[in-house]
Amino acid sequence: PAPVRRNLVAAPWFRAVVALSLLIVGLALPWLSGVLRSLAGVTGSLWSLADVVRLGMEGLVAVSQGLVAALALWDWLLEIGRTLQAPFATPQAALMMGGCLLVSVAAFYFLRDLISRNRSWSHVESI
Repeated sequence: PAPVRRNLVAAPWFRAVVALSLLIVGLALPWLSGVLRSLAGVTGSLWSLADVVRLGMEGLVAVSQGLVAALALWDWLLEIGRTLQAPFATPQAALMMGGCLLVSVAAFYFLRDLISRNRSWSHVESI
């Protein structure tokens, strides 16, 4: 039998939760608008519109400077990659890397064999 795929949106409990949340938000709008007005009054005494615009512009400048620094770092890393690409593209470097890979595979095989060998408790003296 084919598995039955359940549709979350078609579930009656999900529709009831969505309807209840919309009802709660609708009933809370008058109270929420009063809270937002009082909050705007409090923050209006702390910050003016010019302060908010200045903070927004300073944030935008800081983000753009960070982006420029990240792009400069990326360009520097690409330059390093381009510099290292030329020597590693030669057959001699490929042969050397292949040899290093074979040595590391052999070392891993012998190390694994050494670790897994003689793991019995017969050589331990009894207390």
